Amino acid sequence: MKIHHKERRAFLEAWRKHKEYIQAQPGNVLPFPVNTPDAEAEGPEAVEAPEAQEPEAANLEVPEALEPQDPEEQVLEDPEAPEADRMEEDEQDPEDLQAAGPEEEEAAEAPGPVRQPIPPPRELANYELLKVIGSGSFGKVFHARHRRGGQICAIKVVKKPRRPLEEDEDPESDDLKREIMFLLERYNSPFLLRMKDVFESPVKVYFVLKFMAGGDLRRWTGSRWTGTRPQRLNEDAVRFYMSELVLAVEFLHKRNYIHRDIKRENIFVHRSGHIKLADFGFVRRLQRGETLDDACGTHFSPEMKQEPASYGLPADIWAVGIVMYELATREVVHEDSQLRDPRTKKLRMLGRLRQPCKDLLEALLAEDPEERPKIREVKKMEFFEGLNWRTVAGQVPPRIPTLDGDEDLRYFPQSQKAKDPIDDPTDYIRVSEDLFIP
Repeated sequence: MKIHHKERRAFLEAWRKHKEYIQAQPGNVLPFPVNTPDAEAEGPEAVEAPEAQEPEAANLEVPEALEPQDPEEQVLEDPEAPEADRMEEDEQDPEDLQAAGPEEEEAAEAPGPVRQPIPPPRELANYELLKVIGSGSFGKVFHARHRRGGQICAIKVVKKPRRPLEEDEDPESDDLKREIMFLLERYNSPFLLRMKDVFESPVKVYFVLKFMAGGDLRRWTGSRWTGTRPQRLNEDAVRFYMSELVLAVEFLHKRNYIHRDIKRENIFVHRSGHIKLADFGFVRRLQRGETLDDACGTHFSPEMKQEPASYGLPADIWAVGIVMYELATREVVHEDSQLRDPRTKKLRMLGRLRQPCKDLLEALLAEDPEERPKIREVKKMEFFEGLNWRTVAGQVPPRIPTLDGDEDLRYFPQSQKAKDPIDDPTDYIRVSEDLFIP
């Protein structure tokens, strides 16, 4: 049982005074100094030692109990000491900790909880991760190959929220749960990206999706923000992409689903040149007459910006209009974009477009959600006149990706492809935490 720092200091101070007293009075060898009234009045300086006489007490044998030891080695053993005293010895003053060496400070700190790496799910071993083709706050997207069948796919890895998926009050859990439930449905639309498989670990969900070799529509059509030269699309090309997007949104709205995040980055180009709408993290199924008040997504409609927000399916129509506006004008719309001229209240940058295209954009981007056409009414507008909606999937695309093979990733960001295709090994858990498996 190690002696306390304060007790050690008191012991050394008593031993110093004891030696001084013995040296001052060699004729009277007393085990402890005696404070006389004269000494107390005059102070310790008043006592003088004889000049010519050596202190005889220097040769006295000192009991081992009083013999000073090295502070680091000094140990007092008292097996009968009460438990309360031992507990008091463990408590040290901040001054004593500051005076103690670094080794004593490290010993005083309690070790943190044990952390262990989380192994990937067994199903992930069936796939070979080739490249990273996307990343963000949600996680990563891998270009992968099935080891047995050799099929190329994309694996989207999404980190689970900290709360269990069963807790309805967590919006992140709700979004992830709704995305899983929607992708598990067996919908039959050639313009929606389908899921092939899904599996999980305690902290992640793995979506195995169809690989879209042409990348997203924003890079495909070009943008100053993505570092690619904007492509000038004629109205026939705009009509092609918009017709397939309209059918994708119609499929959702017929079943009362609202996407809430329609944008070019969530529209992907197949190796055949056709497009598919993806990313269903914000999808919601509305009841008859139901409106939402939690604004989310990228292209906020005017009713989503109001306080309080109240929106429904027309918010998707606004986002479809933004996609068409970007394709037709080569402009990138962001939160601070001013779409309309403040004097004429008309959409800007539409000078070169024909009137049917302008009319459709004006209708899709109407400020009042009640004035926007429903998705089935969009199909009847003059811009799509002469289009056979039953044969849209058989249209000849205006542009087809040029690919050298299954591993050609020229339509994906170079910065992402340079990353090692490793499922993040820095995911750890505290053993003491109660993790969930939905």
